[in-house]
Amino acid sequence: MAGILCHYEDTAIMTPSSHPLTEAELEQFIGTEHYYQNPFGIKYTDGIQYLAERAQAFWLIDGVIRWSETLTEEDGSGDI
Repeated sequence: MAGILCHYEDTAIMTPSSHPLTEAELEQFIGTEHYYQNPFGIKYTDGIQYLAERAQAFWLIDGVIRWSETLTEEDGSGDI
């Protein structure tokens, strides 16, 4: 699928739509009105859901979960 690269501080985000993902789009998310849950029971906010849908970045949620799990294994708390 073709997309557009959006550059923000040396980071490129592929977006499937016809216009780049902008910082202004993400600034609208302060707090949350809804929580979403992935199949493993991890909850996340409206802003994360929007980013995942808009940039087709559900892989990013999975990556953050895996990374945070390694942190909890290191400190033994079991909390993410």
